[in-house]
Amino acid sequence: MTHRRPLGTVGRRGRSAIGLCLLLTVLSAGSVWADKQRYRDVTVTSLPLVGDRTTHGYVAYRFEITNHSLDRPHRVTLALPANLYGGSFMAGISRTVTVAADSTAAISLFQPPLPIEGRSVAVRIDGRSQDRPLRVDPIDHGEDVTPFSRGYGRSNPPAHALASRAFRNTNLESVLSSQGVALAVSENPPALWSGDWLAYSRFDGVIVTAEEMAAMSAAARQGLVQYTECGGVLMVVGSWKPSEAWTPMGQPNAGQPDARLDVYQGGFGVCMVMVGQRVDAWEVFAQRVVSASGPWSRMHTPVEAHRAFPVVENIRVPIRGMLVLMLVFVILIGPVNMFVLHRRNRRIWLLWTVPAFSLLTCGVVFGYSVLSEGLRGSWRLQVLTVLDETNRRATSIGWMGFYSPLTPAGGLRFSYETELTPQLKQDDWRPPQGSRTVDWTNDQHLASGWVQARVPAYFRFRKSETRRERLAIETDDDGRIVVVNGLGADISRLRLADSAGRIHVAGAIRAGAKAVLEPTDQRVDGSKALATVYSQRWTRSIKQVSNQPAAFLRPGTYLAELMDSPFVESPLKGARATKFQVIVYGISGKADHGN
Repeated sequence: MTHRRPLGTVGRRGRSAIGLCLLLTVLSAGSVWADKQRYRDVTVTSLPLVGDRTTHGYVAYRFEITNHSLDRPHRVTLALPANLYGGSFMAGISRTVTVAADSTAAISLFQPPLPIEGRSVAVRIDGRSQDRPLRVDPIDHGEDVTPFSRGYGRSNPPAHALASRAFRNTNLESVLSSQGVALAVSENPPALWSGDWLAYSRFDGVIVTAEEMAAMSAAARQGLVQYTECGGVLMVVGSWKPSEAWTPMGQPNAGQPDARLDVYQGGFGVCMVMVGQRVDAWEVFAQRVVSASGPWSRMHTPVEAHRAFPVVENIRVPIRGMLVLMLVFVILIGPVNMFVLHRRNRRIWLLWTVPAFSLLTCGVVFGYSVLSEGLRGSWRLQVLTVLDETNRRATSIGWMGFYSPLTPAGGLRFSYETELTPQLKQDDWRPPQGSRTVDWTNDQHLASGWVQARVPAYFRFRKSETRRERLAIETDDDGRIVVVNGLGADISRLRLADSAGRIHVAGAIRAGAKAVLEPTDQRVDGSKALATVYSQRWTRSIKQVSNQPAAFLRPGTYLAELMDSPFVESPLKGARATKFQVIVYGISGKADHGN
């Protein structure tokens, strides 16, 4: 199930409020600005970007599109960049939306972590290109470098944090800088913060006040919650209550009775709530942010990724066999063909025997390729999903790899809530044939240039979406724990911790089937947090969760190893699965089982 966020529309009064808020924002922003262009019935406004550098995650270009016509909808396409220069790392990103009459639509273009040359947006209305492109605020101020070159070009890029406007004109930037964290301060008021968690994905930490959290829209608060669960570090200054599904981590508060620092584990991330002035709070926050930046400290080349996470075992071209085939072809089409035709006095047949032999040889080569590899692509997946049954949210991290004998015409398709990090070094940014494109119209469509014939492509990914799957848990008359598999895939192994911390196990459980769990003598110890899985090398740390269940389980949670992937669908159409490791860390909505 793919969750799509609908585009919001408002009427005239809503447009006026948005325009006034945007105008006040621009006037108060100093160096931050937005561009606004009127194209007859349509006005397109680019909202200012936040932060000037990044090393991973997506850059969110946000726009307001207003249709002034009272009776006619317009189909508007935004494409970045407007002018493609030679040697661009990506051909561009685009999105098309239909704006109803007398309404305004808010949309975002998300730039994956590859540089794009050009800072203007082409506008097409009802299929017609407009003469005046729209400017967007350059993300890198003061340096002639592309947004992501610092991350992909350096082995140890800095950690980055985002702070709300409440922290401007303070010494917080210098305090965090001394701890190895670069701080960007948002000039946008909380009312203009994005509701998409991808808009915060390029930051390792986010700092807001409790008052600002209350002033945000419900969508923006939800976006920050998803961001935290995807591995981010959220610091809230003031009294604020996090999600009940988040686990307190027991931060000691002794020695400072007038101040408190509470730390919670939320999915793969950490939430910190500071009440009062803790002198050590920012040092603890900086340490968490630096730890959260660990997965992005080094990017892999496709060769390195293939060694660590091979999607197919053998991708070598059979050079020896091809040479033998070419040698046989040359002998047959040359001396043998000439000798036979000369003996039969049919030398004129060279006009059709040479093309026939060539066609036959091409057919043999193609047939050999089809018989050895087939026409279908392959993909491999390793994923750890935290399933919060109470809030009906699934958060996943992992690796995926793709291999196709032929270049796939349809590209790759992902949901709006998926962040992708292609494993490429700087020299691999430019694909040999064409550049990479992304279309956000219906989903996250990696349309071209991402998967080439016989060349493996690898991605690290994070994903957060609303899901309804769950593991139904109850206790029978004999006190045994009984479960019904509602996870949407067959379970190969299940480990569940009851409210007393005792671990119960079960073997294979088909989707929709019921099973009785067997108690063991093993108990949870809670020695490791999911944040440690996130901050380490995922190909290894995800395996540790399966091998050391007692270290990660908490009372009221379970680990289910699945034989299919219900939370990460195949992005490559028709691809066959090679090796799957799918682990679900479930936070049960019924924590009193086993009492």
